[in-house]
Amino acid sequence: FDGSNDSLDCGNHAELWSQGLTNFSFSFWVYPTAGWDGVNRLLVRHGNGNHGFECDIDFSGSAIGKIYFIVNNSVGTDFEANNGTSGGERLKKDKWNFVTCVYDSTLGSANIKIYVNAVVGSVTANLTETINASETMELGGPSTDLKGYMKDFRFWKRKSLSAAEILQLYQGINEHELTPDFWLLMDEGEGNPKSYGLIGILNDAVQWDHNSAYFNGINSHIDCKKETTLW
Repeated sequence: FDGSNDSLDCGNHAELWSQGLTNFSFSFWVYPTAGWDGVNRLLVRHGNGNHGFECDIDFSGSAIGKIYFIVNNSVGTDFEANNGTSGGERLKKDKWNFVTCVYDSTLGSANIKIYVNAVVGSVTANLTETINASETMELGGPSTDLKGYMKDFRFWKRKSLSAAEILQLYQGINEHELTPDFWLLMDEGEGNPKSYGLIGILNDAVQWDHNSAYFNGINSHIDCKKETTLW
């Protein structure tokens, strides 16, 4: 993503995010090359009003590494969770970060949470409404969006991931036990990414990167699998 008008259109799907949701979760890996620069960097957005939700890099502060998850109620009021100025993992520039956003309307408190590298943010929010908006899910955005790289977007339509499950995903342990309802691995290398037969449409100047694995010391590995003919 080049930071201006780039987006990945995941579509408006009534069987996924465009229906009544009492709880849901989504996760993705992001490698920002810009942020904390006075520009609000949009990462994920579903709608832009009543019962919409989004995840953004905060535009304030030069080194805070703040990221937030916002869910709107039925009249468009923001309910925001973020990783605060103390406690919670900092979002790191020029490194891969694992971000998870969780909504669970059935909890008495802290039912909107955001995690960075499996560490929950210090600021949570409370909302007990069923989220229901018929809108397109976008990665990036129509104006100022992510400048950097993104991969492995997953969405669960009726599951609020626990802290233990988020750690499991972050560490790559038994991921098959937490199969999402929508999963863009983004490993095709060309064309538009696909999830279970659904296609995400690349808009503007979004491009595949073929030049670097971006190993960064966090959850970075090559899985050689167990092979009886070798070991």
